[in-house]
Amino acid sequence: MEFDTKGAQKIVSKLGNLLRGVLDKDKRNFIPLREELAFIKSYLDIEQVRFNDRLELRYDIDEQALDALVPSLILQPLVENAIKHGFAHKTGKGLIEVAAIRQGDQVNLQIRDDGKGSNYTTDQLLSLGIGLKNVQDRLNLLYPKMSRLEIVTSPGKGFEVNITIPYKRQEG
Repeated sequence: MEFDTKGAQKIVSKLGNLLRGVLDKDKRNFIPLREELAFIKSYLDIEQVRFNDRLELRYDIDEQALDALVPSLILQPLVENAIKHGFAHKTGKGLIEVAAIRQGDQVNLQIRDDGKGSNYTTDQLLSLGIGLKNVQDRLNLLYPKMSRLEIVTSPGKGFEVNITIPYKRQEG
């Protein structure tokens, strides 16, 4: 705060947005994707300041997907993993991409980083950590046999998580 008052004010404002978002989302299991993305953008903006702009963010969001109802906070553990495992230990710049596309009666969500990747299998990754396992468990609970979580990674090739869920939008 002593060196960058405006930056500190920006962070406090973003943190306030995050806290309000978490408190509001606790009341609903599903939210429009546009709200989930606003939360993720606030979270990643804070991380971007934390890492002195070494973190590059890209968003590729299909306008038709924005009204899709998604489980609240479904993307947060994935972007947190991208920061923690894909970027935090890098010395240079890093990239995190967030994508969403509607394809007929489905919505595909993707979080990708250009970090170190992993040589673990999907089953090993799901058993080792809490975030990925929780996301998969939530998807299985909310969309029995109608969702998919796919992990694409290899050493030195980054880490990518793809989620496919049914497209539903809020009525009214």
